[in-house]
Amino acid sequence: MQLVKALARELELGVEFRDTGFETIFTDLSRGKFDLVASATTVTPERKRVVRFTRPNYIPLQSLVTRTRSGIRSLKSLRGATVGVQRGTTGAAFAFRRLKRARIVQFSDVPTAIRALKGGRVDAVVTDQVAVRGTRRVRIVRSFSTGEKYAYAVAKASTDLLHGLNWALNRLKRNGTFGKIYRRWFGIAPPPALRYRP
Repeated sequence: MQLVKALARELELGVEFRDTGFETIFTDLSRGKFDLVASATTVTPERKRVVRFTRPNYIPLQSLVTRTRSGIRSLKSLRGATVGVQRGTTGAAFAFRRLKRARIVQFSDVPTAIRALKGGRVDAVVTDQVAVRGTRRVRIVRSFSTGEKYAYAVAKASTDLLHGLNWALNRLKRNGTFGKIYRRWFGIAPPPALRYRP
């Protein structure tokens, strides 16, 4: 939200935030319910058929999350386990693709999946690392890259908005604002792939 506000200031636009379900977020965007999806949104070929993406703003890792005293140590340990995921996410797609011998349970959002983990209804959760950092009573067993990148999404017809957002994002990278926001929330500097490019 802080980055969206900074982008809006650069473009001299107002911002209204709406909390909405992730399952239909791209369809809702394409139907004009809002102008921008600013979420933990991975760029995928499937999504590119429906929406357009800005330049990347984050490079995420997926994580295997368990209760603190769990005996699960790796993805291989999940044979016969019940694994929670957020419906419609790349974490869910990864789990269905790679965890063939586990039972996958889908939830509407990550907090609900984590509550199910803490309550013993699932044995583990696969989700973006950033979504669970600092969460109490759970443990990130392993983090791994799937080559994903996060970006903001706009409707296919929103060419001017897309160009404006990319211009503003590059300007924030150049003047240091992007780096300050990134360090505030993630505790580290942005990786080279996300830094200013002339």
